[in-house]
Amino acid sequence: MTTAPDHWARLREVLALIARLDSADPPTRRTAEDELEELRRGIDDGPSPGEVFGRRVAQILRDEADRLRVSPRSPGSTDG
Repeated sequence: MTTAPDHWARLREVLALIARLDSADPPTRRTAEDELEELRRGIDDGPSPGEVFGRRVAQILRDEADRLRVSPRSPGSTDG
């Protein structure tokens, strides 16, 4: 799980990238544009937040089903 300080660090990185994109220095701006394009590719190529969430929920359900299959039943259980 990402902690709050990680969010602030990422925000600072984005703000620094924005500042470099607005730089008067062409090499600095080009480097920032390359970095931005790399970030875009990572976002476009990666799964959506909904897909990540769905996969996580499915994995939790599979793990729980496996746990229930292998755990011994309690003595008072009426299950078949």
